[in-house]
Amino acid sequence: KMFEKVLLSTAIEIPPSAFSDEVRAIQERITEQFKNKVIPRVGLCITCLDIVKIGSPYIHPGVGSAHARVEFNLCVFRPFVNEIIEARVLFLNAAALTLTVNYFDDIVIPCEYLPQPSSFEEGKWVWQYQDDMGGLHNLVIDRNDLVRFRVTEIKYPPPPKRTFQPKPSPTSGPLPDASSSGNSGSGGGSGSASAGGDQYRPMIVTGSIREVGLGPVEWWTVV
Repeated sequence: KMFEKVLLSTAIEIPPSAFSDEVRAIQERITEQFKNKVIPRVGLCITCLDIVKIGSPYIHPGVGSAHARVEFNLCVFRPFVNEIIEARVLFLNAAALTLTVNYFDDIVIPCEYLPQPSSFEEGKWVWQYQDDMGGLHNLVIDRNDLVRFRVTEIKYPPPPKRTFQPKPSPTSGPLPDASSSGNSGSGGGSGSASAGGDQYRPMIVTGSIREVGLGPVEWWTVV
């Protein structure tokens, strides 16, 4: 269910060379325009499924291409809260796990959503699991592990604001450092890029593995 079919509409340009097969040309243009892009509150666009309606084409004076309003069905990646998904560990540190489903890498399991007690040791997370007989077992989470998790939240952060910095005149002296003007951290901007190398992520899926049956799949084939 993490994939949805959504109905959207947009204006599409149709070049004269595609007039003989406009449906195929429109579908290719839609896929090119939307594939791998995130639409807030809609999800990550995967591909155009079909064309529903093509409006009356119109041609601007002096332009050979036609333009038409098109309605189409788009396949999007949009998991719902409480959905159970499997993904692989892409990266891990003392703060969180980052998971991937190949076409989407911004799945985060914060450390507080790991089974407890857990500890970060030598680049891996270790859960100290106690069985019914009182025995302790160190269950490891490492890179490339296949993990089953529950979706807890989906966020669509707004894009960072771009700050305009005019070029200093020869007599004005240097401009103040932008990183000291409040743009650092999660707010984005040049300050956050230089401080932590963080990239803007238009869609973030947060999950939890603090339940029986969740976590690396191999845990539950051994325990």
